[in-house]
Amino acid sequence: MTTQTTLQTQQATVTPTAAAAPKPTPAATAASGSGDSTTPAWVWWVIGLVAVAAVATTALLLHKRRRKRAWTDKLTAATDEVSWFARDLIPRLAQAPTAQQVAGGWRIESSRIVTVEDHLTALEAAAVDDAGRVQARALRDTVRASRARLDTLDTTRDTATALEVLRSTAADLENALTTVNAGNGSAQPAYPLRS
Repeated sequence: MTTQTTLQTQQATVTPTAAAAPKPTPAATAASGSGDSTTPAWVWWVIGLVAVAAVATTALLLHKRRRKRAWTDKLTAATDEVSWFARDLIPRLAQAPTAQQVAGGWRIESSRIVTVEDHLTALEAAAVDDAGRVQARALRDTVRASRARLDTLDTTRDTATALEVLRSTAADLENALTTVNAGNGSAQPAYPLRS
């Protein structure tokens, strides 16, 4: 019985002490909270908004960069076709022995040049900046003028005149290639035309 009484006495003393502890009031909590290092919720919202804005900006810049690269690749392909026109097709046409054969060779290949012209027109419309638009337009206009000039070969009977048309066309194409920083930068055809 002595043990039981001692336990009850201890429990009686412990229980009132724990119950007697004062509960903190809201004013006391606010006073003690000023020393806490908790961050207000609005700061986390601002950080979240900045992070979302950074991700959106990065995605937009990457999309714009991919679009520019795709456009540049298409311009490079079209420029390669113009180079082929000036440096391969025209010298091959110049090897024909008569003006009629030059004209026949041109008729066979002219549809390919029309396709290049169409691609350059589309590139001009889809350009991502003014510099690209100017490059595509300059190249397209030169290809168009060159095609129109070579279309006159059908009525040319003199071989020397046909060769002169080919020479001047090749020179114009080389100049256009130089303006778009493609080609070798010279105004002369890559292959000499026969006299």
